[in-house]
Amino acid sequence: MALAKSIRFGSQRVLLGDRGDPETFTSPCGLTTLGFSPNISLTDTPIPDCDDPDLPVWIESEVNSNQIRITGSGILDADALVVWQDWYFEQDGAARNCRWNRNLGTAAAGYFEGPAVLASYSESGERTGRWQVDIEIAFSGKPSWTATPA
Repeated sequence: MALAKSIRFGSQRVLLGDRGDPETFTSPCGLTTLGFSPNISLTDTPIPDCDDPDLPVWIESEVNSNQIRITGSGILDADALVVWQDWYFEQDGAARNCRWNRNLGTAAAGYFEGPAVLASYSESGERTGRWQVDIEIAFSGKPSWTATPA
C-alpha cells in the first residue's frame, strides 16, 4: 500500500511584496485558512443538431477569461493589520506584487508571482473572542511561475 504524499498547511502561503527596491516578500501572520483558486470564465453556446432539431442541443464552451484568486481567514495579527490597512486604505487598493509560494520539496515546488489587488477585506470579532480577518486577493493578469529546486 502506498500512502498519499499529503501537503502540510504551512507548505503553501501567500507572500506580499513591500514595494521596495529590491522587493522583500513576507507572509502576513495570523491566517489559519488559505485557498488558491484558478477561475475560468466561459462563454457557452448551444449548438443544435442539424439533422434533428428536436434533439437536445449540446453546449460548446470557450474560455473567455482566466484569473487566480487567493482567499484567507484567521486571527487578525496586530502587525499584519498595518499591512492590510496600508494596502486597502493608504494605497486605495492599488496592485502590489504577490506570491503564492509552494514550498513542497517536490518537482511541484515554486511560486506564482504577479501584481495583485486586495479584492475584499473584512474584520470581525465578538465579546470574549479574538478579532478575525477575511481576505481575498486577485492576481491582476497572468502571474509568472518560477520553479524552485526540490
